[in-house]
Amino acid sequence: MNVFPNRPWKWVVYVGVIAQLVLTMMLATGDYSAAPSGLARDIFIAAGIGGVGALALSVCVPLAENTGRVRLVMVGIVAVIILIKLFAVATQALTAWVVIPGMIMAVGVLLLYREVRGNSVGISKKAR
Repeated sequence: MNVFPNRPWKWVVYVGVIAQLVLTMMLATGDYSAAPSGLARDIFIAAGIGGVGALALSVCVPLAENTGRVRLVMVGIVAVIILIKLFAVATQALTAWVVIPGMIMAVGVLLLYREVRGNSVGISKKAR
């Protein structure tokens, strides 16, 4: 039994998920006692949504090849993670590097759509 992902897009998504979870743990365990309460709140919100979104995305990955609705959910999760991180950057609660794991996951989802589209084009050519 092979436990490793068998497609390149799965590797990219899982690397992004792991990076997001590590980032979440780094942000959630930081000492923000000297920071204003609004700033600490924004950091914890961004960390929490990023962590929950990464876990939800990792659950969606095994089902994504066969189900179109799961692919749409994955796009939504990645979009929410990236937007929340960008909002945190805009309020100067976080620096811009926190968006990188979300962008890695976005690249993985784009590779998934590329593969699905390639498979559907290949199937339609075989039917002719």
